[in-house]
Order: sequence, then C-alpha cells, then structure tokens
Amino acid sequence: MHTSQVLSAGDFEYWQRGGNGFGRVPFESFCPDYHESDRTGVVSPFLEDGILHASHAILALTTAFYDAWRARTDDFFIYPQHFAILDISAGGVNSGSGRLRLDRDRLGWPWGNLDVWPDSQWISSDGSVYGALKNAFDLHINRLFWPESFVPGDGEDRLPEYALKIMRTRLKAVFYYRTDEPNIEIRSNSNVKKVADQSVWRLSQLEGLSAENLPMTDDEAASETGHSSVERYRKVEPDQFLDDVGVCFESGG
Repeated sequence: MHTSQVLSAGDFEYWQRGGNGFGRVPFESFCPDYHESDRTGVVSPFLEDGILHASHAILALTTAFYDAWRARTDDFFIYPQHFAILDISAGGVNSGSGRLRLDRDRLGWPWGNLDVWPDSQWISSDGSVYGALKNAFDLHINRLFWPESFVPGDGEDRLPEYALKIMRTRLKAVFYYRTDEPNIEIRSNSNVKKVADQSVWRLSQLEGLSAENLPMTDDEAASETGHSSVERYRKVEPDQFLDDVGVCFESGG
C-alpha cells in the first residue's frame, strides 16, 4: 500500500488520439465507468513485460483506487484487485532470459512494488493465449492489459461458449501494450517514474535476468511531451478483443 503515500491523481495525464492528433482527456476517458471494485489483469508472458510496458497504467488505476478510499477515511489497509498473469511452469517463471527458478516472493517482488500484492495476485498461467484468457475469465477481470503480439497459436484449447458471453458483458476495456498504433497515452511525472523505476531495478536484481531485457522509459517519447515518462496503448472495445482471440472459444472461428 506504499504508493498511497507517494502518488496522487495530479501525477498522471491522459491523452487520446483524435482527428487532430493526441489531446488531453480526463481519467474517465482512459477508464470509463471506473469503480474501485474493478478487477484489473495484466497479462505478462515474460515476467518483465507488464512491468516495463504497463506499470504507469497500473499505478494510475491504483491511485484512483486509493483516491476512492481516501474520500471515505484516513485509516484504511486495503489493496486494489489487480492481478499479474504470469507464465509459470515447473521449470520456473518465463522471462526474456529464459525460465527463472525463483520462489514466489522473489518473482513477485517487482510487482509488489506496484501494489500488485499480496502473492494471491500473482497468477500462474501456462503461457498460452487460452491459458491467459481462462485466468481472465476465472478472475472476473474487468480491465485487461495484453501484449498486442500475444496472439493465438495453432491448436489452442477452447473455452466454452458461455465464457465468451460472460466476458463480453464483464470486460469494460482492453489495452494492447507494445503496439505500433497507440490511441491512448499516459504521461507521468517524476513521482510516478521513481516508483516504476524501482520495479525495474528489482527486476535487475533477479538471478538470471539479463539487464539487456530491461529497457527503461521511452526517453524519446518523454522528451517529445516534456514529461518524465510516457506509456502508450491501443485501447479497444471488449468485442474487438474477443473477436481477435475468438479461436480460443468454442464459438470462435
């Protein structure tokens, strides 16, 4: 819960692509129909993916969660319902440097810094698109962050048709990260960058994870906007996302 002491809503700006390029929009345009009980899932096929490419979004949603609680009381101990969906097998957690044999506390250490905690929020998946979708379904996820290059392969298992129908109703938004066609940006100040960079530093301390797989903030984008850091996403409607992964459902193509 440490970020509730160091971050505020004013640390973030939201920019959305329109007919004349990106323009600043309120938080509600980034996350319409936000509620503090929303459940957010970050699919991270490599341990470091979500931290490197979605940490500012996680922190923005975490701050909105704490703002809702701060409006009620000064005395609370609670964490948002945010989940890291990770590829974990008997050989260890998957990373850009291969499988790492880390205990749960160690693999979750960088995520905990983003208040994705306790360890019940670090979810084991099988590395497939089907597996990530099944976790998103089982966890009742409302907002999903997903690497755009993570697409169904041949021979994916399929979820039942009712899962597709329920997810069409339950999902509020899907954000593709590592996209070439962003339509949403989060521009953050140095307070946010310090927290995010601490998670990157924690990644760098994990045994076997090469620093070459840990690029820092997009400095060029940050320089263009005058902010400390920028994260970019392609936000899509749930129906579009579910069509993209439709072969993973019994009613899919």
